[in-house]
Amino acid sequence: MTARRSSKRTLHNSLGKALGRRRRQRPSAAQHSARTTLQMESLETRNLLAVGPQLIAITPNNGLPYSNGEVRNIAPRELTFQFNDGQTIDADTLGAIQITRSNFDGVFGDGDDITVTPGYIDVADTGNEVIVRFAENLPDDVYQIQILGAGSNALRNTRSERYNV
Repeated sequence: MTARRSSKRTLHNSLGKALGRRRRQRPSAAQHSARTTLQMESLETRNLLAVGPQLIAITPNNGLPYSNGEVRNIAPRELTFQFNDGQTIDADTLGAIQITRSNFDGVFGDGDDITVTPGYIDVADTGNEVIVRFAENLPDDVYQIQILGAGSNALRNTRSERYNV
């Protein structure tokens, strides 16, 4: 019994030669290393942009968080301002949180608005929350809460990044 070699390879090589194709040679280890090195490129350095505090919610002691423009019929005794995680609010900038009432006319900016001075305002132990307590019951009026994010009176975190409006 004689062993036969497969003619597949021979036929493939013969066709390649007839068509003018050359057989690819395996690159040497040095050539492979050089090509691999050329294929690698360094990536650009990426830095996260610093982001100041962003308000997540204002929650009264007697209910769910406020929605913008929402009217409630029960005056809170305390408000919790919750900012995004990872923030530590600078207690020296809490004056940027301003609460104003319309002085019973429902109109703001007409010169007779009354600034509500909190009985207590401080940063909570979490660092990203501010607690505002009122010294007395709030009269039945329309209220506006503003947090300054520009100028020298802006609310800031301990990295001096301003509140993002």
